Amino acid sequence: MRECDLIMKGGITSGVVYPFAITELAKTYRLRGVGGSSAGAIAAALAAAAEYRRQTSSDKNDNSGFEEIERIAEELANDMTSLLQPSGTFKALFGLLLEITKGNSAAGTCHWLRISYAVATLFCVPLLVGGLLAASSVGSVWLLGDYMLAAFVFLVGILMACWLSFRKLRRLLLNELPQHDFGMLSGKTQAGGDSESPPALTDWLADKIDVVAGTAKPDSAPAKPLTIGDLETAGINLAAMTTDLTSQRPYQLPLRSAHHFFSKREMEALFPDRVVDWMIGDSEPENGCAAEGPNDLYPMRIASDFPVLLVARLSLSFPALIQAVPLWRKDWQLKTESGQSGVWRRCLFSDGGISSNMPVHLFDTWLPQRPTFAIALSDWDERRHGDKRVHLSDEPRQSTDLPTPETRTLSKFLFAIVNAAKDWQDTLQTRLPGFAERIVEVRLDASNEGGMNLTMTPAVVRRLSDLGREAGRKLRQDFDFDENRWRRAVSILPEIEASLVGFSDAYEASPEGGGQFTYKSLLSNYNPRRYKPSGKWRSETMIPFAEALACLGDAARSAPVQQTVRGGKTPKQDTSMRLIADADRVPTRDGANS
Repeated sequence: MRECDLIMKGGITSGVVYPFAITELAKTYRLRGVGGSSAGAIAAALAAAAEYRRQTSSDKNDNSGFEEIERIAEELANDMTSLLQPSGTFKALFGLLLEITKGNSAAGTCHWLRISYAVATLFCVPLLVGGLLAASSVGSVWLLGDYMLAAFVFLVGILMACWLSFRKLRRLLLNELPQHDFGMLSGKTQAGGDSESPPALTDWLADKIDVVAGTAKPDSAPAKPLTIGDLETAGINLAAMTTDLTSQRPYQLPLRSAHHFFSKREMEALFPDRVVDWMIGDSEPENGCAAEGPNDLYPMRIASDFPVLLVARLSLSFPALIQAVPLWRKDWQLKTESGQSGVWRRCLFSDGGISSNMPVHLFDTWLPQRPTFAIALSDWDERRHGDKRVHLSDEPRQSTDLPTPETRTLSKFLFAIVNAAKDWQDTLQTRLPGFAERIVEVRLDASNEGGMNLTMTPAVVRRLSDLGREAGRKLRQDFDFDENRWRRAVSILPEIEASLVGFSDAYEASPEGGGQFTYKSLLSNYNPRRYKPSGKWRSETMIPFAEALACLGDAARSAPVQQTVRGGKTPKQDTSMRLIADADRVPTRDGANS
């Protein structure tokens, strides 16, 4: 089979687009790298599990894992809301949210009656108190005939109901929500149901990963969860984004640095017991109390030991809806009361889409040997798109050609600020030559499809599944890899050439900001305080390499424009080559290579 990578964008319930897109691609391509954010991370975990089953089967044409994914799509179409089980404190508030998000999918009068019932359930005590006071105003008229007193008592009843309702909502949002790590849903199946009750999101996903991967036994769950190491043995790379809000930085999953720990009690509130027990294994708890931490901290599994389930769950913690996942690490810049360096700090890992909702860069290389496909989700605009709901570009799209939705209301203005801050890099990246033509766009009607539409009807879910199937089919049938590779090459080569010219210009130039050495003499003669090189490596490896780069830059600078790569017919693009931070890289303690 041909090979490909696949990236899927986050989008809450929009993820129902992905199952048939995955299975369509799998008819032609072996999935080597799979990734995404939020709902895209869930789809990526299931896709990786299906490919694992195919690659570890004695029959390399075994597509039973992908058939399981198609059954999941049908299951979601029939009943998706049962996966969303709020913690007891938030049942009434979540019920109101569900009714509000039904929007156009609900019938007029019945819809408002259900909203009224949800409001009454949420604010039953305030409404009861206010109602009693308002009712007493009738008694004032009947017994005393005092209409002024009746009006006053009625007004007090209304104000009391509003005040008590405000206090309850304030307590839920400012007290209860932070105590539940800023999410109404933990993902765990809630108490109170019988053995036949449907599982909640995380429990459901844990079981589905095992079923799709073929590791689940008929009568019980597997002894260990599917891990990144299992996938790696089958030649599969799974990656996703998450955001550590406490440290204010993104991480690429699976985690690869051994400085995070987890609390057994906290983890059991979010994940199936069998997964938590495996993560603990034979390890002993840290003495967290000595450094202001809990006494049930265990080292986090990393790299090949990282469970596939955690890749999805750490990426989908949508703020206010799904609880963030708490992990612990030591802040070495703080000291305990006893003067000991390193204080335990609780870090909340939230939605990967906060830092990168369309991480098309995850498997990127300068000159790719296989395509990295991506499935993007966007808003459908009939005036702009007509009836074209799925689009695969055959031309690069300019960054000046972005949609221009209205921002006249305060809510749209605030959302525009947030989205521009978090998505600008992903947005511009997807429009570069060599990127745009491998990204298929699925356009959703925001009024009743995907996003926060938590109660989509079976017909709507099936319609979105069909759009996903069309997206996968377009990538299979319409994508031209040779054309894509040509565009990628003629996009990257001018940037390399320009960077080498800049390298050559600086290599022998006197520094303008002070300093005694040119870069050429610096690399040869300077005695550094850190990262001291061996003399042989310096003279035989580093300096010849730098000289060779400078020579290439000299040649490009001195050549006539028409004889340079930049002077040819290459794409005009908003790009630059620079050293940028990578969410996946973990340096050693002193910051140098070991």
